[in-house]
Amino acid sequence: MTSHQDQTYPSHIDWRFGILVSMGPLVCINLGIYFHKANNNTLGTLCMLSGILSGICIWLLKFPSQYTLGTSQLIIQSGLLRKYIPYVEIKSFEAASKQEKSPVNPLNRIRIQHGKKATYVSPIEQKQFIVKLQEKVNQSKATK
Repeated sequence: MTSHQDQTYPSHIDWRFGILVSMGPLVCINLGIYFHKANNNTLGTLCMLSGILSGICIWLLKFPSQYTLGTSQLIIQSGLLRKYIPYVEIKSFEAASKQEKSPVNPLNRIRIQHGKKATYVSPIEQKQFIVKLQEKVNQSKATK
């Protein structure tokens, strides 16, 4: 749940990643069109449906991609998926080096250490996000 005081930061999405992810569904749809023109309607329909369904699944799992600084926790949203990180669990956060491996696609990202885990985020407004996150973490530790 979000309140009126929550601040949401959209995620940076690399255009190269967008092209790469959209290639699978587009290839399936074009293959379906080819098979329809070659009078193989069953295979054509199957390819087109699989392309459309995979595109919808990708869309539902990727958009919107955003980070919300709530009152007591950071909410990371990628499509229908959400991850909650309470501020009291955040040990540190810093700009991640470009060589670190991560499921986050852009090279400009922030590594958040919480518990024994690390999570990577890539808000568009990184400096403002870091300042506000630091305020939230400090507030949670002061009330602890």
